[in-house]
Amino acid sequence: MQLVILDPVLAAVPPLVSNEIEAEAIIDKILDWSGALLRRSCLTFVMIEDAIECISAANYYPSRPNIEAMLDMFGLTHVYSPLDIEKSISTILQRTLSLENKTGITVECRMVEVAPSVTAHYTESYFREAIERSLATAVCMQLRLEKGNLLPPVIMAVPHENSVLDVKVSLKSIQMLTQVENLVCPFSLRAQISSPSSFVGMISSLQAAAAWMAAMEAPDIHLAIAIEAFQLLSGGNPKALPQNVPLFHIGGYFCKSLVKNSAWKSGPFGNVVRTVCAKLILGMFGPVPRPFRVSAASAIQKTREDGATGWRVHLTEHGVGLRLMYWSNRDGTLEFSNIGPKGEEFIYDMVEGCAASGGL
Repeated sequence: MQLVILDPVLAAVPPLVSNEIEAEAIIDKILDWSGALLRRSCLTFVMIEDAIECISAANYYPSRPNIEAMLDMFGLTHVYSPLDIEKSISTILQRTLSLENKTGITVECRMVEVAPSVTAHYTESYFREAIERSLATAVCMQLRLEKGNLLPPVIMAVPHENSVLDVKVSLKSIQMLTQVENLVCPFSLRAQISSPSSFVGMISSLQAAAAWMAAMEAPDIHLAIAIEAFQLLSGGNPKALPQNVPLFHIGGYFCKSLVKNSAWKSGPFGNVVRTVCAKLILGMFGPVPRPFRVSAASAIQKTREDGATGWRVHLTEHGVGLRLMYWSNRDGTLEFSNIGPKGEEFIYDMVEGCAASGGL
């Protein structure tokens, strides 16, 4: 799954800024990234495990009085609602998962080197240690990711000009669920880490084909299709937003069928599967999908016990004649079930929960 590491300072009030312009920038960032969490994005958002303890220890807790005082301090009481900011910060703290649990990596840093302008505002020791640990974990992900997989971006709270950070890490210790041979502390690592300023900026920088190639599981396939859909949308409308991509689902058998039919990763049919899925969720697919019938001799459309109706579309016209089977749910969302060659068509109809769900 594609992780996105959030800076705990996003939830710190007052923010680590010195003027109204910087305060507006960080509040807008809070509203932006909390919105992605609320929309059930197919990305996985994480934060250091002790984020709340860190914020409380520094006495920057996002209580309503602190938020109101912050807005008054920067003359922004007429621009933002304290309730909206409070809800957004609460969303970030409640819906992010543990960075250490999701990566299987726990680090203790000796030194983290990054451009001074990037961390200049992190004068509070609790917050500097938190962002350094976040950056170090992102760098250490290269020890367990396959070659070609993207390192997780780190979303820093305080505005800076660097969209890509050159980070060098010197570690006192590292604990990993998957041990790496010949790894003895202390040691140093270096990597370039993406640090986009906005959610739409991050999504726009991703490539659907690269995400498909790097896929390890259903959420990765879900992300690749969602990126493809956003690229199709933004190609026709530069003002399109990630939230314009509808919610959709990946069924429990979908990835297995991709592997079986040469559409997984670099398989020859991967691109067409991804493109057709993206067009279907956007309602852009040209040929009219055909009902998936209960049998070749029947005119009755197959319906799942939860009321979802089965459909099929052509992926290729020649050769194996691949078909894509999917369910149209009663709420209007699509669930991609499986692919298969002509003559061996079936639709996986187990109602057991999806392997991945959401939008962008």
